[in-house]
Amino acid sequence: LALLVVGLLLGTVFTFGVQYWNETVTKEECTYIETQFLDYKEIKQRSRINQIAIDCADGERYFIDQVSINARLRDDLAELEKNDNITMLIHPEGGNIVELTHYGAELLNFEESMENLGKDAKAFSYLGLFMYLASFLGLICTVLNVGKNIKAKKKKF
Repeated sequence: LALLVVGLLLGTVFTFGVQYWNETVTKEECTYIETQFLDYKEIKQRSRINQIAIDCADGERYFIDQVSINARLRDDLAELEKNDNITMLIHPEGGNIVELTHYGAELLNFEESMENLGKDAKAFSYLGLFMYLASFLGLICTVLNVGKNIKAKKKKF
C-alpha cells in the first residue's frame, strides 16, 4: 500500500510538477529585474552544488537552478563586486534566474537555461513514469494481499 501511495505521489510530482516549474517560456513571459549584486552562496547537497543563491540590494534572494550552473558561471559570479549592477530574468513558474547579465555581459544565457530546464523536465518525466510503474506494482501487491486475507478468513469459517 505504501508503494502505491508513494509511487502515485512522486510520479505526479515528477511528471507534472517539474514540467510546470521548468516550462519553456519566452523572455517576455519572465520577470525582468534590475538590481545590485550583494553576495552569492553556493548551496550544496552531498558535496554537489544544488543551487546558487544571489542576494541583491532590493532585499530579495534569487536562485539559479543546478542545471544551469557551470564553471564559467561560477567564475563570473566570483568576479562580481558588491553593488555591481545586474539584470535578471526570472522564470514565471519556477522562480529561478534564467538569464543574468552584468553591464551587458551575459553571465547566464536565456536559451541555454531553457534548454537545460527542458532536459531536466524530460529526465524527471522518465523518473515519474518509473514511479507510476512502482505504484502499479504496489497496487498488484495490495490486491494479491487482500485476496489472501479474504481466502484466509473464508477458511476460518
